Amino acid sequence: MVTSFQQAGVEAYLVSLTYDFAKLGLEGVKFRAAWGQGWGRNDPVTNGDFANQEELDLRFVYAPPRGPLQGLRVEVEYIDWTVYDDALPSEDLTQFRTIVNYSVPLL
Repeated sequence: MVTSFQQAGVEAYLVSLTYDFAKLGLEGVKFRAAWGQGWGRNDPVTNGDFANQEELDLRFVYAPPRGPLQGLRVEVEYIDWTVYDDALPSEDLTQFRTIVNYSVPLL
């Protein structure tokens, strides 16, 4: 998640689902979907409310546990973060991220 709903005065909920495709014969393949929404935090300076926020994260991970690609980890993530506040310019965020790691055993 890009935002943290763990702030004083914030009311929030988060729903998350993870699936490991090993049961279908695809070892090392996982998918995660998370959706959360937060509201109600007060700004200590203005005593007004901060904007309500909502976020959707979708993540696909490939990390083979053995074989020639062992040590490789590829993550592809989609993030959609929305801020609901008509008074401010849009702070919405939509990103696609790709992360590739490869662990090399040194010893």
